[in-house]
Amino acid sequence: MQPPTTITQEKLPTFSRRDARNLSLLCALSFLAGGVSWSHAAQPPAAASPVTAPVTEHQFAKSVFVNTAGTGKDPFFPTSKRRGEVKTTATTEGPPTVPQLTLKGISGPKNHRLAIINNKTFEVGEESDLRLGSQIVRVKCVEVRDDGVTVSINGQTQKLSLIPKL
Repeated sequence: MQPPTTITQEKLPTFSRRDARNLSLLCALSFLAGGVSWSHAAQPPAAASPVTAPVTEHQFAKSVFVNTAGTGKDPFFPTSKRRGEVKTTATTEGPPTVPQLTLKGISGPKNHRLAIINNKTFEVGEESDLRLGSQIVRVKCVEVRDDGVTVSINGQTQKLSLIPKL
């Protein structure tokens, strides 16, 4: 059996009050000496006569951006045709054009027919908004027949018929 081991503490060196006072005095003197040397280093060299540089007014050029169709290109999409040439078209006054609707099919029993117009199903009396290109039109199904339908588009009546596929 081994003898029990004892833990011993090492004795740390101690400082007297006089040592602490001398150390703090030494730190204070070195701090003052460093501050004095920095203050002398920060001063510019003495000149014989003060000379001031002439003050000049700077003029900045103002940017000018041209944003007209047909001029320049889009920096993010250089192959884009969005900034193409301006197309001038003569406007003709006449009756408002009715957008093109397509009757895709007719289904359901004889007493409850359904019409598929531009991929939307309608029954008689039903109204809905349809997007045709960039415009939205209000379409109401007025009548559903075996060979076609009658619809009201923004108040204008139009007949659509089934076109046999070839």
